[in-house]
Amino acid sequence: MTEVSPTTPVQSASTMTEVTPVPEPSSSTSSESRRSSSVSSSSDDPDPDTNRTIVSVDEKNDSVMITKEDKGVLVSRKLPEIISPGSALVRELSPKLDVGQEVLYRNTDDGWYYRGTVHATYPNDSYDILDCTDLIQNTFREDIITDEDDANNIITVNSTLIALHPNYPNSYAPAYTLECQPNNWFSVRFYDNSVTSIPREEVYLIHMEKFKKDIDYISEYENRWVGQAVVARSDMDGQYHLGE
Repeated sequence: MTEVSPTTPVQSASTMTEVTPVPEPSSSTSSESRRSSSVSSSSDDPDPDTNRTIVSVDEKNDSVMITKEDKGVLVSRKLPEIISPGSALVRELSPKLDVGQEVLYRNTDDGWYYRGTVHATYPNDSYDILDCTDLIQNTFREDIITDEDDANNIITVNSTLIALHPNYPNSYAPAYTLECQPNNWFSVRFYDNSVTSIPREEVYLIHMEKFKKDIDYISEYENRWVGQAVVARSDMDGQYHLGE
């Protein structure tokens, strides 16, 4: 046993090593490093714009388009327009119309056809039509008939038509041919079972698909009036009476 003098300091069995603390990197250095990393990553992308999400607002049509690369979504308050293959073909193949040209057009209020004049044209094959009361309606090409459209058509028995109605002045409605008469006249039956004879210049040949579509449109609007109080003209005396 070794005697230790009380004045001799005692050393610990383990040796303590003093470590100088390393200061934390400043926030500016950290963000600078992140920016450098981000720039480096972007510079490796040959076309960084392709990965961007693009939001386009169409105020005129109340819609927003969100796109990224070759994918996208359209958000709109308007219902999408659904057209039949026949209507799409008519839009594509029919001759373009000129401002001031006289036409027969389908009115969206009742589905019947009336005469009007082209007031303005648009790239989507629609036209503003001005009628005799100075009202303007935007109408697509498949709902417009010109004399040139019908010039070379041949009408036979059972042809589907738009024809001048005998009971309503300047109003045209769906009909079909009952008989081909002398001097280019035709006996026709309308969708409401009215029958009349009419000259060739007041009938226009249309496709069967369009014929059925027009009748469905008219019937839908007429059914909305069932049970409603109205003032209507009587075919018996030509006067207007209250009815329903």
